[in-house]
Amino acid sequence: GRERRRYGDWPTIHEHLVLKDLVVVNGQAGPDRSWLAGLNLAGGNVAWSLGLPPGLEILALTDDGLGPAAVVGGKEGAVGVLHLAVDGTLRGLTPLTPGPGLRVIPLPDGALALDDAGVQRIALVPSGASPRAWIPGPTAEEIPGVGSVALQATTGGLRLVWTPTAKALALSLAEAGEPLAAGAVRVEIAADGTLSGSSAGSPWTVAATKDGQRVVIDLLTTRLAGAPLLLRLAPAPDQDPRWWWTQSWRVLAGAR
Repeated sequence: GRERRRYGDWPTIHEHLVLKDLVVVNGQAGPDRSWLAGLNLAGGNVAWSLGLPPGLEILALTDDGLGPAAVVGGKEGAVGVLHLAVDGTLRGLTPLTPGPGLRVIPLPDGALALDDAGVQRIALVPSGASPRAWIPGPTAEEIPGVGSVALQATTGGLRLVWTPTAKALALSLAEAGEPLAAGAVRVEIAADGTLSGSSAGSPWTVAATKDGQRVVIDLLTTRLAGAPLLLRLAPAPDQDPRWWWTQSWRVLAGAR
């Protein structure tokens, strides 16, 4: 009956899964922050942990045959399955289309999705692929549903020059190596240069100004040169239920 260890990071544990010498827990760190963590049974120490983006919940936790698998989603229902190895490495994501009556059976290479329409086998999207790089230069790139955007290097950061076709732009920033964008900066920028959202607590500051028909967006930082930055641009509001999957983002080459 002796208390061996206290885990203050997760005041609430919703469920657990025992895998060999590890117990995997689905923990809640706040009203909208869920975590997966692997605890060694022998000593009780935390072997690994994975924080989810705000608002993303773990709906079910199971063993897919190769490691823990977490069905994740929100108010709209299940939007994907996160597949991990026993050591906490994220093996990949199985995307799901939320709907009424959806049941999910995780498999080593994907999942079975069962609903009133029948059964569908969905393949795993492996993690580990490098997001496409975006190198600063004079040529603008057309972003579907957003408009044309040119990337420029500046002293202390990067600059986006946006010629809008959308009423507003959703911009998300994350550090490379953050597969689920749990600490992402998310702001919206209107075509008139008005910015909403905050980058407080991040090493990056986002500023926007109107310049004729264009909007100039500066990404400024005081951090040292090092890890590349990940960027996501989408029409605002960003309604993709898997916006947090950073392998679909872009790597900003030359970010400092």
